[in-house]
Amino acid sequence: MMLLRISIFALVALVASFATALSDPVVVAGGGPAGLFFAQRYLELHPGHSVQIYEPKPDEREKSTRDHYDSAFGFGIGERARCALKQTQQGEKLVEAVGDIAAKTASGLWLVNRQDLCHVLKTHLFKTCGNQVDIIHGARVCGIHEGSEKGKFAVDIKIKRLDEDGQELSITKQVPYSLLVAADGTHSKIRQDLVQKRRKIRQQRFARPVQWKTLQLPTQPNMEPGSFLPFPMTAPREEFGAVMPRYPNRFVALLFWKPTGSKRTWRNPFGCTTIKELKTAVQTTFPNVSHFPPDDELQTYLDMEPGTEYYMKLSRHAVEEMQVALIGDAATGVYSRLAQGCACALWGANLLAEELAYSSAESTDGTSQLSRALQSFSDKSVREGHSLSDLNLLAHIEYTPWLHALNIFQFPLIARIINNADLSYSDIYW
Repeated sequence: MMLLRISIFALVALVASFATALSDPVVVAGGGPAGLFFAQRYLELHPGHSVQIYEPKPDEREKSTRDHYDSAFGFGIGERARCALKQTQQGEKLVEAVGDIAAKTASGLWLVNRQDLCHVLKTHLFKTCGNQVDIIHGARVCGIHEGSEKGKFAVDIKIKRLDEDGQELSITKQVPYSLLVAADGTHSKIRQDLVQKRRKIRQQRFARPVQWKTLQLPTQPNMEPGSFLPFPMTAPREEFGAVMPRYPNRFVALLFWKPTGSKRTWRNPFGCTTIKELKTAVQTTFPNVSHFPPDDELQTYLDMEPGTEYYMKLSRHAVEEMQVALIGDAATGVYSRLAQGCACALWGANLLAEELAYSSAESTDGTSQLSRALQSFSDKSVREGHSLSDLNLLAHIEYTPWLHALNIFQFPLIARIINNADLSYSDIYW
């Protein structure tokens, strides 16, 4: 009985010490899938704690974008990503909700629009942890600075608001944090601060020598909903990509190309500069495509800046001395071809939440348990992130004409292996 009483008092003291260590809120930069899923798992594992999410984009919680033009081409939700989603409370229901807004391919991969996925994740988060989380839209985390107390840090947050006359105002405020989670994407401001300004992280980051854009397409009479049109495998491989399904019965053309010529021609696939040229090029490449969006949307497509994919490796995915962790695209450079970006982001978010919970359960040192958790998270996340980044180099083989002609790249088989949730990325790579 005495031992039981001592163990209960020790547990109470442990929880109290961890709560003291995290007296300031947990701040998440970025309200995409990685940030939302981390908040979900963290709050499930740490009842009574609070999370503040800062998202630069406007609040889309009450609006789906399926009926509006946007540049998203859809996240690939394979078995690995679905297994991560099932880790949450009522995980089966969450997976079912994601499936309801997914275009399901014959290979078993679900394609889900980014904002639609965020809408589902937010709904689940507010339903299960609503009183513990606050999402501030129109707010961007710009950098980190030392707080007034030694060992304390805060973030600079730029918030955009409209005044009474409808004019945009920009307000900057400082928010102290106990833990900062960088889930702010490929062009992470926090990673930039840690790499370039503070020299806390070494970075290898290379832009893939191709650009991409997505063209939203309406229902196609000559295509079944959920069908997939690959790019014709013919040389030269200056352009490549596919027409992919989008829920409920629409499509999206994801096109890559190598930029050549003048800026006027390299900013679009096939060197197109007019709507007529774009329609002709798409129909020539994909004969089953017969219907296009309105001309104003096609002009928007031609005018927008192309995207770039990055190969990236970081020496650390956490800086313990500054209480910062990086997840998702802020931590790992992933190409779209293997459809693992979302799965990797969800895995990293879950890993970080679990490492923090494990540390608080195992450590008796309230001042070092957070550092211990971040170190453990970083070691595991770096190993898996580096393995996935190197696996993405297989895409270079597929899109090299003479290597493709040798038929050495069996993508369907590779995709099945990579989507096997029972294997880690490092198991597959090594």
